[in-house]
Amino acid sequence: MRSFFTKKCFLVGFLTLLIFFLLTEPVLCRTYASRALLVWFEQMIPTLLPFMILSGFLTESQMAGSFVHCVAGPLRKMFHKNDEFCYCIIMGFFCGFPMGAKATADQYQKGNISKAEAVSLLCFCNIIGPVYFLRYVMPLFRITHVLIYVIEMYAIPFLYGIFLIKTNNHAENPPVSISRNGVHMHFLLALDHSVTVSMTQITKIGGYMILFSLFNIFPQMLLPPAISFQNREMIAMFLEISSGLATCQALSPHLCISFVQFGGLSCLAQSLESLQIVGISPAKYLFHKCILALLTLTYFLTLSAMFPFLLR
Repeated sequence: MRSFFTKKCFLVGFLTLLIFFLLTEPVLCRTYASRALLVWFEQMIPTLLPFMILSGFLTESQMAGSFVHCVAGPLRKMFHKNDEFCYCIIMGFFCGFPMGAKATADQYQKGNISKAEAVSLLCFCNIIGPVYFLRYVMPLFRITHVLIYVIEMYAIPFLYGIFLIKTNNHAENPPVSISRNGVHMHFLLALDHSVTVSMTQITKIGGYMILFSLFNIFPQMLLPPAISFQNREMIAMFLEISSGLATCQALSPHLCISFVQFGGLSCLAQSLESLQIVGISPAKYLFHKCILALLTLTYFLTLSAMFPFLLR
């Protein structure tokens, strides 16, 4: 009871202070909000929305397993899992965040993967997509050796996922269907439903991006001037990765890519519904994201010490 009262007081104070800054610093708040809105409109919608619609259609029409069966032979051999499990990996690695979380939650709700499998998937396959990474992140830093960064961005989570699957016993927790209905949806109805749900989700993502970008007003107004600009940029990426990256060109690309691997608190908020469906705590999810970020940073530090010319 006391803990609840403390959290409630903190939340009331936080919101009151945010409203105060919105009223007293409208130009600065508008700058933060418009920056996030521009990134959402120019980057997230064209790169993410089509994949959201496709994933929703495949799931609702019960075609996800058939779709993956044709292309996921190597994944089945590596993980020794069914087609639906491999489908979640493909959505997470090729379509990008938050498709990994959404696909995992959908397949868990359909009863195609177990809870233990869904928890493991959420810990490594909910990452930034390659289209967003190559079209938005890489040009920001004018990187020439793109392959080095692509390997670290996707090979590290993939190998970490293999480690998680091999070290966790999923046999005792078989899939149990908790789907809302067991009927196959007509193709046109499935498409209509996936478009409607995807539009809602992409709008929610934009809202979270704007909100967490606005939170940058707190370090801007409350931190002492002695705090360096670089530290403020890292706080911005920690809060909202997309809009934060737009202002962090002065930082080391290796550090920024490590933050991309982490995803930021905005990405956590966008995945909360999927985390709740599967039953994994935000703290556990963040723990594994921190491990991935640290592994990425270690990879860069090791590579820069041994082969510095590769990271120029």
